[in-house]
Amino acid sequence: MINGNSNIFLHNRKYTTDLVFLLLISITFVKNLLTMDLQVFGQIVREKRNSLGLKQEELSQSSGVAIKTIHSIELGKGNPAIKTILRIFDALSLDLLVIASKNAQK
Repeated sequence: MINGNSNIFLHNRKYTTDLVFLLLISITFVKNLLTMDLQVFGQIVREKRNSLGLKQEELSQSSGVAIKTIHSIELGKGNPAIKTILRIFDALSLDLLVIASKNAQK
């Protein structure tokens, strides 16, 4: 019975460690989004959109983000909400890790 209890303890300890790790990654992700250079982000969005052969109007329709907002983002202006950024990421199939790494290289 003692071995059974210690296995539960070790399992719970690993589970807690995994949760702490995921929490740290989440905090880092949100921090990167909040401090992202809008010029870099806009350039990435424009390059990805162009590589997919999409017009701003088409990105607007697929993402549900207003065309004026997309235009502003691509110019590196405005202050898009995280929800807006995530919609654009999803519509363009952008990898968040690539974005974070390009932002870190600025």
